[in-house]
Formats: sequence, C-alpha cells, structure tokens
Amino acid sequence: MTHEVHHKKEYQKIAAWLLPISWLLALRSFYEEYHLLDTFYMNEVGPAGHVALSSLILLGISYVLRNYRARLFLPMFAIAISSYTLSLLAIITTNVLPVLQSSFLLVGTIVYVLLVYQTKNKQFWSLVSISTAALFLSLIEPLKLYENYSTLVVSLFLVPVILLIIYEFVGRKIIDLKPYFFWTAHSLLVIIIAGALAFQAFLNYQPLAFLIPLVIYTYSLFKQREEWGKNLFLYSALTQIPILVLLLIKYYTINFDYAQGLAFSTIMIGGLWGASRTEWKARVELFLIAIGMVSLVSFSILHQLDIIDVGMLVVIAAFVIMLLFRRKWELLTILPLFFAALSFYGYSVGLEKPMKIVAYIVVVIILHLVGKFSHTYLFLQEDKKYRIDWFTIVSPVFLFYIDHAILYNDPLWLKLIPYLFFVYLLYMQIGRVKGRVFKNIVMTATALSVLLPYYLVLDHVNVPELIAMEATMLPFIVLTIFLSKKAWSDYSKEMNIIQAIVLVLVAVFIVGDAIESNTLNDAIIVGGLSLLSIIAGMHYRIKSYFFVGIAVLLLNVFLQTKPFWGNLPWWMYLIIGGATLIGFASFYEWQKQRPTREGKTILQEKKEKFLRSFKDWK
Repeated sequence: MTHEVHHKKEYQKIAAWLLPISWLLALRSFYEEYHLLDTFYMNEVGPAGHVALSSLILLGISYVLRNYRARLFLPMFAIAISSYTLSLLAIITTNVLPVLQSSFLLVGTIVYVLLVYQTKNKQFWSLVSISTAALFLSLIEPLKLYENYSTLVVSLFLVPVILLIIYEFVGRKIIDLKPYFFWTAHSLLVIIIAGALAFQAFLNYQPLAFLIPLVIYTYSLFKQREEWGKNLFLYSALTQIPILVLLLIKYYTINFDYAQGLAFSTIMIGGLWGASRTEWKARVELFLIAIGMVSLVSFSILHQLDIIDVGMLVVIAAFVIMLLFRRKWELLTILPLFFAALSFYGYSVGLEKPMKIVAYIVVVIILHLVGKFSHTYLFLQEDKKYRIDWFTIVSPVFLFYIDHAILYNDPLWLKLIPYLFFVYLLYMQIGRVKGRVFKNIVMTATALSVLLPYYLVLDHVNVPELIAMEATMLPFIVLTIFLSKKAWSDYSKEMNIIQAIVLVLVAVFIVGDAIESNTLNDAIIVGGLSLLSIIAGMHYRIKSYFFVGIAVLLLNVFLQTKPFWGNLPWWMYLIIGGATLIGFASFYEWQKQRPTREGKTILQEKKEKFLRSFKDWK
C-alpha cells in the first residue's frame, strides 16, 4: 500500500524492499503450523528447507510481478536469491535428507544461472561453479560412495574433473564461465589433496587415485599461456609423483623407506627432464633441484644407508650439483655436498676400519680432483658474482673423519695419512688464489700445517730427553725464517719483529729447560745454540739473532760458573769492584786528554762507529 499511494520516492524504494521481506516472513510462518502435522517435513526438510522453498516461491512471484509491477521485480528477485543462498548454507550444515540436499543444490545451480543472465554480471558464474561442485559432492552420501575408502577418494577427485569438463565443453559456447569453473576446480582439488593426505593414516585407500590430480594438472598445464601458469601446474603435477610413490610404498608395504622413495621419485623426474625439450628443461630444473635437496636431507636424517643407497645418494648429489652449475648457482653446491657428506658418514659408521679409511681417502681424492678441474681458483669474484670451490673446502671434513676413525694404538704411518693429505691440500691451493696477500696467507697456513705431522712423529719417536725441548721449539724458528724469506719478504720490518719475539720465547723455553735439568750436556747444547745464533746474526746481519745469542751465551756462562763466583771470599768482590771503578775512571781521564779532530773523545768515536756498523742490520 505504501509503495502504491505514497508520493515520496524514498518511501516507495523502502517499501519495495520491505514488501518481499514481509512476504518471505509470511511464508516462513507457515512452517510453524505445518511441521506439527507432518513429521517427515519437520525432520527431513526442516526450517532451512522450508526457507529455501519459500525463497523459490518468492522468486516465482517476482517473475509474475515483473510484467505488472516492474519496480518491484529487482528487490523481490534480490531478496529471493539472497534468502535461498542463506538457506543453502544452512542445508549443507544441518541434517536435511541427502536426496533433498542434492535437489536443493541442483535448484540452486539453476537459480544462480538465472542470476547471471538476469544481472548480466559474469562474476556470478563463481556462484554457479561453487554450487555445481557442492551438488556433486552432495551425491556421495545418497549414492553411498563413502562405504569404500578408495571409491570415496576417487569420487572426490572426480568432482574437479566434472568442473573441468564443463569448463572445456560448455565453456566453448559460454566463454564467460570458463575462468570460474577452472579455478573453482583447482581450489577444490587442493583441498581434496590436503584432506586425502591428512587422513591417509586412517583411510587405507588405493594411492593410484592420485593419478587423477596428476592428469588434471597435466591437462591444465597445456591450457596455460602465461609463464606463471605453466610453472604453477608443472610443479603441481611433478609434486604428485613423489606423493604417489610414497603412498604406494606404504599401501603395498614395499621394503622401501621414505628416503628411498624420494630418491626414486627424483630419478623418475630426472628421466622426464632428460626426455623433455629445451624450453621445458629450464622449468623442470628448479623442481629437480628442490626435490633432490629434499631427498639428500631425508637420507641424512631418516635412513641407515646400504651400498645401493650410497649409489643413489651419489647419483642424486652429482645430478643436483650439475643442475646448479647449469644455472650458474655454484655457491649453492655447498648444500648437496654437506648433506651428502653427512649421509656418507652415517653409512661409514657400519664399515670396518680399513674399508672406512679407504672410502674416506677415495672421497677426498675425488673431491680434490673435481674441485681442481671445475674451478681454476679456490675463490673468485667476477662481475659482483662469487665462485667458491666448495669441493676442495669440504674435503678436509673427510680427513677429520679419517682422524676420528684412527686410534692411538694404530701404526704411525696410518696416523700420518690425514695430516699429510691436509698439508698436500693446502699446498695445492697456493697457486689457486689471486693476490699476493692471499697467496702468503695460504703459504703460511701450509707451513703451519707441516707442524702437525712433525709433532705426531715427535710424539711417537723416542727423542732423548736431552734434546726434547730443542726438538719441540726449534721448528718455530725455522718456520719464521721460511716465512720471512718466501712468503712475507715484502713485510721485512713486521717479520723481523715476529722473528725477534719467537726467538726470545724459544730461548726462554730452552734456557728454562736447561736450568731445570742443570746438567753439563744441557749447558753445552745451550752454548752451542747461542754461538750458532751469534754467527748467524753476524753472517746474515740480523740484530735479533746476534743480541739474543750474546745474551743467552752470557747467561749460560754465568749460570755454569755460578759455583765459582759463589765460593769467592767477600773481600775479593771488594778488590774486583774497586779495581773496576779505578780502571774506568783512569780510562775516562786519559781519553779526555786525547780528543780527536772533531773534538770527540775516543770513547765517543768508538761508540758511534759501533752503532754505525749496525745501521744496515735487519
């Protein structure tokens, strides 16, 4: 009435929307009377079903009024569609008779198609696709497809297939619906896959059902024109391969574990990569690198390896590294090398010691050779990109494994193997680094590493106690001489300081050992070494060797003649002290009376001459 007689348009618009709501409420009120008379209607149709039927009646009324009251059509049509949508949501979540539930969803699909054509808005095809998917999912219960788990999973996977069939064939005539059915199918497929995997431990279904999503993703792959779409469906399809393999292993209780299943899947995908064309190889490579890394990680965590597993491990690690080199991602080669090394160590634990050591040596040699031929330099920076020889850097890890496997009671030659290999590896890197400073650092590290086998031999050889300290400390002097001549010759000032510090420390340890033992043989050795230091200092004009040698020699003479000086009478010290003072005073007065031409005393002239002689010394 308000809509017909009120002269204000605002009230007419409000009345136009209130009219269908009042009709809907009136139709809803019939349920309160009718459901008491019919238990089937009350229990199986329920309030949600009654609202759906009321909405359909309201929708029919809207079409009847369209020819008589056109202004009432749109509000009544919108309210009918909205109420039917809400009732469908309620029907899905309540205990409505399954056949009726499917019937309401079928009608809902038709209603949404009507909505699309009535509004000319193609976005409403999304409601059509969703209701269609819900319709076919609702058929599972009335058809009792849930009684067999394999049938249930296949039925679920077939729903996206039906949506894609509609996309393919109906979409040829109705182009607007194609994207909505396509992406609804794939969204639903992701949910079904996640649910099937989540309940896989409880539902013992046939894993071959996962061939359906594999086929779906393969089909969708060839429907894509954009690069991101091709990559999305390619990787989705490839992901189904390891899922299918792992589920088949579990279903048929095959004597494989997950690590072996992943490795087998990686090899299968590698075969597809080898058979694919060049444009597809680049796309598959990324997935192969990822699944290969997952396989290597699984070997290092989940599995105790046997010889066959080691073969698969080596093949996968080499394949992943090759792909990384193809993409110029050499920096990432540390990852497959690390996990392969970790897995190989787990395998070697069960080997006998000889086989274990031989295996480690073979791995070190292989890594060294691969690093040498694949990288000219150990470390290189080109165009803001870094290249690192991880093969050579990782190889000392296996030397540590060798050292860990060798016991203290093993032969000396066996213990020397890891140390000599370590020295060799460092020595080979001297020519593989750029820059003088880096070469010097590697040369220094190599020289220091020589001390490892030296001290190992020293620990196993019966060195006489008389020269034990000298044998321990003198190599440091040899080391500083070598480094100052060969490595750091351009830094003579700094090396002279280091040499002096090392020489003093070595002298302190040797003299301290001589004092502690307090034997004539130690005194002779210390005296000989000090004389050798003085001679070397004079010959090579090195101040540190000369003065340290003199200081040690004087200290040695004093210590060895200490009993003599200790037994002199007290008055003898007075005579020696007085004679020394008188001698110095007399000499001082005499040289003052005989100055040189420059007015300097003889003592001053001799002192300056002595100091000038040391100016050219290092």
